[in-house]
Amino acid sequence: MTSRERVQTALNHKTPDILPIDFGSTAVTGIHCKVVESLRDYYGLEKHPIRIIDPFQMLGKVENDLREIIGVDTEGIYGRKNIFDSDETELHEQITPWGQRVMISKDIDLSTDSDGDVYIYPKGDRSTPPCAVMPSQCYFINAIERQDQVDDDKLQPSDNLEEYGPLSHEDLQYFVEKIDEASETNRALVASFGGAALGDVAFIPGMGLSEPKGIRSVVEWYMSTLGRKDYIHEITSVPLKLGRY
Repeated sequence: MTSRERVQTALNHKTPDILPIDFGSTAVTGIHCKVVESLRDYYGLEKHPIRIIDPFQMLGKVENDLREIIGVDTEGIYGRKNIFDSDETELHEQITPWGQRVMISKDIDLSTDSDGDVYIYPKGDRSTPPCAVMPSQCYFINAIERQDQVDDDKLQPSDNLEEYGPLSHEDLQYFVEKIDEASETNRALVASFGGAALGDVAFIPGMGLSEPKGIRSVVEWYMSTLGRKDYIHEITSVPLKLGRY
């Protein structure tokens, strides 16, 4: 069986020749960039800066040579923008606080401040308050909640839907190109088109927005599922359009 056949067989609730394996095709099956580098070293693969495919968790790209060795059956397709609404098509080399060379979105600067912290800005725009931070001696990034006082009389469901909307022609073209490239392999393609994580606490703070509105505190969101049921229901009842993340 090819990898693609193996995954399709499992999805059809049938028994493939061996268990399909997925490392790196999604944000929840990824591997931290430090571990990716260690795996490459262990297997004697070419040394080069690790490509960051998800800066929020600092996940590293599992490239073809490593996929072949560890038996990965999937190929991930990511969007043109990341969770910070930063452009993923233009990269630059950076040194992480722990001294690792990585390739990351040009909108992200991994330089530390006097306390050893790294701050991330929506769309890389430093004229706005930071939306996330990698604290000193930490290996991934935490959201910074920019929640104003909640005024229930002024809450609008559209505020919590600001970052969700139709994919642009540019985004669609990007996906087509990446899918065509990945289709040349015999692996199963896993495309993260975005827009299906409405209510996911990782997206509640609106890290890609310059001025997030609505309920943007994770604690407030959880309390709202009990105390503002009508508001939450109205948000989730809106026909979900395909988003950007």
